[in-house]
Amino acid sequence: MKLFLLSLTVVGLAILGMAVGVIISNKKLKGSCGGLGAIMGEDCMFCDKKEECEEEKKREAILKAPLDIDSDSGLVQLKNLVD
Repeated sequence: MKLFLLSLTVVGLAILGMAVGVIISNKKLKGSCGGLGAIMGEDCMFCDKKEECEEEKKREAILKAPLDIDSDSGLVQLKNLVD
């Protein structure tokens, strides 16, 4: 029981210290741009690098598109999806 109370006290002091640090630093808490939202492809409305993310998504979409560049003429054509 003493070990549990000691552990609870240490965790409580750590949480209190973090809370006081946030209050003293006077910075707003903000979410991250990673996590499940990034995996699922949802935009992060708090992200500071939103333009970079949009450019990356455009590049990925181009790479995934069913297009092919003809090496002889340089024309972009749809790939034959049915073999």
